[in-house]
Amino acid sequence: MKKLVYSFFALTLFAVSFFSLPVQAANDEFKVISDYAGQEVESTRGLDRDVETNLLTDALGVDLVDVQQGTGLYQLTSIEVARYRQKVRIEYYLGDYTQSTFIGADEGYADYYDSVSDYVMNVATVNQTFGQTIPTTYKLVPYSATDRSVYSDVPAYDGTDSTYTVKVLVAEVKRYNVSAKKYQNRQDLPAQPNPVGKSRTDIEALTEYWQVNSLSTNFNAVVGQEIDFKSVGQFSDTYTSSARVGQLAYYGMYDAAGNFTETSKFVVPADLSGTVLLAGFYAVDDLGSPAVKPGNSSSMTGGASIGFTGSVPTWKNARISETLDLTDAAAKAKLSAYPFHAAEDPFDAPEYPSYWWTPANFALEHRIELTYNYALVGTAAVTFTVDFESNGGTAVASLLDIADGATIIAPTAPTRDGFTFAGWYTDAALTTLWNFNSDIVTSDMTLYAKWTPTDSSDSNSSLPVTGQSDAWLIQIALGGLAIAAAGTLLLRKRK
Repeated sequence: MKKLVYSFFALTLFAVSFFSLPVQAANDEFKVISDYAGQEVESTRGLDRDVETNLLTDALGVDLVDVQQGTGLYQLTSIEVARYRQKVRIEYYLGDYTQSTFIGADEGYADYYDSVSDYVMNVATVNQTFGQTIPTTYKLVPYSATDRSVYSDVPAYDGTDSTYTVKVLVAEVKRYNVSAKKYQNRQDLPAQPNPVGKSRTDIEALTEYWQVNSLSTNFNAVVGQEIDFKSVGQFSDTYTSSARVGQLAYYGMYDAAGNFTETSKFVVPADLSGTVLLAGFYAVDDLGSPAVKPGNSSSMTGGASIGFTGSVPTWKNARISETLDLTDAAAKAKLSAYPFHAAEDPFDAPEYPSYWWTPANFALEHRIELTYNYALVGTAAVTFTVDFESNGGTAVASLLDIADGATIIAPTAPTRDGFTFAGWYTDAALTTLWNFNSDIVTSDMTLYAKWTPTDSSDSNSSLPVTGQSDAWLIQIALGGLAIAAAGTLLLRKRK
């Protein structure tokens, strides 16, 4: 078996019918993987994807159903369509909003738009997983007032191996009782009295204010949590009592000494006990009206619970895939229908219910991987070319498409004025004669012509390869000059 797995972004050369790729191992199939996230497949490197058929195409736009890799002939048999999910890590801390300790983490894969809280373990599972003995009455709450990611949705996968990390606090949620009073100024006062610093006794003496409402309620909180008094005390911007419409001027709480303190926020201390006393003061501009005490109503409400109990989460696989067998007409038609470039979800069954919204396209929000599986269907014949270098003689045409291991027929011998053709050699130095009866072709090659002069007295003399004939003539000329010089010198000596 050989497997050639190649990432789309690493492909550097792709011809019409030939993969110019290194073979990593020997087998009868290979894969070409195109990999992208939220975009069309890039076409900058000669390989593209036909958005109509979702088949690979070459630079000319031809669908690559049949390709050649080396001597192997391959045919596209199936395509695996897969997408990847976001990795999520949930860290658990034990304590409150003043201090906490890390106790462990859990991680897995989830789809985007899944609620992170669906993957948070309940306290019993936390105890079992991390060896804790936390009371099961504790709740799971956001890690801090600024980090509420536990209530977020899983983000879209961005095509990297990044992890979306969420912190969760395992804490005791306590209930605190609240008494909230509403007051309006008297009609016979020239201005709204300032209640700050005054005692509850003085305020309720009715010399400056009428008490118009008394609310009994409560709130749930973790030690160190910040509480909004306007929300807890249900102090609206206006309050009407007996047709008197007042505007909220002051609100806050009575301190331990019983004096009113104007404040909008309150951090729950560890030693908080008893009932928290709140007060809101409403200014009514009706000076001169009879000083008649308006009605005093009362109400009771319950504070909203906070935190959640968690569950025994089940993570999803890192990827989801579907393999389409292209020998099946219906599967091939389905491949053409995958709208990776469109808004609709290409998968048959989105993994979350649509309810009132249209399912989003997982292909546009996740890394999508298309694996094109090619099977070996045949072997291409290996052929070679034999070229002829005539070394100054008439040209001889190359022999094309010579089968591996075949002998060749000698071409018509070239001609050259003043020389006789003396055979074909495998090397430029003319040392190895090619035997057309027994020598075989195993690669592309060149044969070189050898020549002998027709007017030479030495029947065995020959001309070397082209490029050396001039040197040969120079050597003859130099030899002649040397002989002439020797003769002249001899004659001089005799004289």
